[in-house]
Amino acid sequence: MSKMEYMPVDCLQVPKVLFQIEKYKNLSNTAKILYSLFLDRLKFAVQNGWVDHNGDLFVIYPKSEMKKDLNTTRFRQTLDHLSDNIVLWNQTKIIDLPDAQKERRNKVNSREAVFEDKLLYEDFLKIAKEHPEYTAVYDSLGSMSYGELLDLSLNIAKKLKKENVETGEKIIISAPKNRYQVATVLGTLFIGGVYVPVDINSPQKRAESIISQCNSKIVLKTTDVKVQGNEKCLNIDVDQLTNEDKIDFECTTVQTKEPAYVIFTSGTTGTPKGVVVSHRAAWNTICDINETYHVNQEDRIFAISKLNFDLSVYDLFGMLSVGAAIVYVDDSNYMNPQEWHDKIVQHNVTIWNSVPALRNLYLTYLKENGKVYKESIRLSLLSGDWIPKEMPEDILNYNKNEQIICLGGATEAAIWSIAHEYKGLEKWWNSIPYGIPLRNQKFFVVDENGEDCPDWCVGELWIAGEGLADKYLGEAELSNKKFFYSHVHNCRMYRTGDMGRYIPTGEIEFLGRADNQVKIRGYRIELGEIENALEMQEEIKRAIVRIDNDKKDLPIEAVVEIAPTDQKERQGVIAQKNDILKNIEAVNIEFEEKLKQNKLCKRFCTKR
Repeated sequence: MSKMEYMPVDCLQVPKVLFQIEKYKNLSNTAKILYSLFLDRLKFAVQNGWVDHNGDLFVIYPKSEMKKDLNTTRFRQTLDHLSDNIVLWNQTKIIDLPDAQKERRNKVNSREAVFEDKLLYEDFLKIAKEHPEYTAVYDSLGSMSYGELLDLSLNIAKKLKKENVETGEKIIISAPKNRYQVATVLGTLFIGGVYVPVDINSPQKRAESIISQCNSKIVLKTTDVKVQGNEKCLNIDVDQLTNEDKIDFECTTVQTKEPAYVIFTSGTTGTPKGVVVSHRAAWNTICDINETYHVNQEDRIFAISKLNFDLSVYDLFGMLSVGAAIVYVDDSNYMNPQEWHDKIVQHNVTIWNSVPALRNLYLTYLKENGKVYKESIRLSLLSGDWIPKEMPEDILNYNKNEQIICLGGATEAAIWSIAHEYKGLEKWWNSIPYGIPLRNQKFFVVDENGEDCPDWCVGELWIAGEGLADKYLGEAELSNKKFFYSHVHNCRMYRTGDMGRYIPTGEIEFLGRADNQVKIRGYRIELGEIENALEMQEEIKRAIVRIDNDKKDLPIEAVVEIAPTDQKERQGVIAQKNDILKNIEAVNIEFEEKLKQNKLCKRFCTKR
């Protein structure tokens, strides 16, 4: 006799089909709420063995538990109405979220805190004057103190002032990962400018597109960087500046609501789009992280993220605002975990901040080479992409005292907006939770009408709060579409395009993109941009780009149709592969030989 045949009479047999996501997409809000309660109960049913012998057909739902879930006046009335009139099941909105779910949402979205409103560089200035002996930077050139970094930054600011740079002017920065990178950022902010990072390996066409959109007149670089401004730009090699100007320099004060930086992300049309972020928005995130995780002068951060990736904003100002140090890895060894390990050991790194793929690469290196883990690392900040469920435990196997923080958000919301502190793996998790909003920030999961989705029900993630960016540079229509005022929630929102759902802990589970964007090594990539760049080549008539999700490292695969010419052979197209890839923003896609060396793999396929 099966378990189902002698199941207690005070239990309901809820068909498991009700728990399949595909089945509820077009349900009314009321039906979704009931569905969310079923799913909530499913978790406990599985944990307690309240399923049939295979767990395939039914979930056992005790009537006593259902009574607890639904025993409110509002729910009783709603169920009565539904039983009397089937038409009500098709109405868009009948009832609100259950009280318990409402309370949890309000609690996690009401984490308010008062931070002193400052410009990003203010605390650095104070520390550099009071403690010039503190070490600010460790790089391939040695070390640099706060006092020395201030002098270098002021020298750059003086040069910009001589060139009549105006407040709010956008300055292109293309410098390697060393003291000159952070000094150009500081120097730009000192004169009230806005820094715009361009990767030193960025294709010239992409650099030119960014320069044009910013209407920039100045490019700050070093002599070894190939990125150049257009004919209207002044290229300044900051490593060649002399310190002849001894006049006093007073920093230009701007309001904290004014832009601090513009970071360009991928675009569907092949044109990068610039996200404009204010001092205030970024400072809110930095203050929260520093206070919550007790970041202080003794800390050393391993700054592996590139300047055009917004994790670098925290690397710079999270450290410089507390008197801590930045440890740079040389660009030539950017993907060399042996070099990482040497730097971490040499400088007693205490904070790791990167995308999961880079941390996984480091863990793999340690395991394969039998290296001793540096237990000086006390805090790991992981964000920008899916975090494998096994990764936190892999880290803790090396250092049980390491604090692991899983973060999320968007470039459009100032670095991070949500966090989950890892304290163990739950069996029922599909993935590590996205977490709860940071202080002064809010997260919503909404349906197609902008209404809150019940627990377990999938919707789009919307972000609100102090961290929101100002706009997309020069993209008024797109800005109005993505940044808008929600009358349902009475606040300004950012529509992320990410999908997720609330779970009963009050945390959000991240479920991926709703559009054609993907993330590789934390970089947000629009597949349409890659397709556009490919089709600009005369040898290619049409291109389709996708991500192979079966591959651990999510390689990009491109299938192209060759233009119908008699002279162009397949071998010729393959020979042009390098030129094609130069037009693609895809986180430094390189040849297979080099990628294999870094234990990462990308594929590029062509078909007639």
